Amino acid sequence: MDTPSRYIIGEEALMGKSERRQFTQEFKKNAVNLVLENGVPARKVARDLDIHPNLAHQWRKMYMTEGDGAFDGEFKA
Repeated sequence: MDTPSRYIIGEEALMGKSERRQFTQEFKKNAVNLVLENGVPARKVARDLDIHPNLAHQWRKMYMTEGDGAFDGEFKA
């Protein structure tokens, strides 16, 4: 019997070890926008969006390097 690797508990999902959260291009750009244009510290953005702080820094760096095309590819985190 196959057991689902994801169980919904309220608004939270428990995910199996091999699954990773995926974020849309729009989500990433909005997170970067909060840091760059609104001056919100990346750590606060990460905490508010429930992502790892390194991810917020990584997205900012990608955007600074590649501009609007930064999140066009499939990037999972």
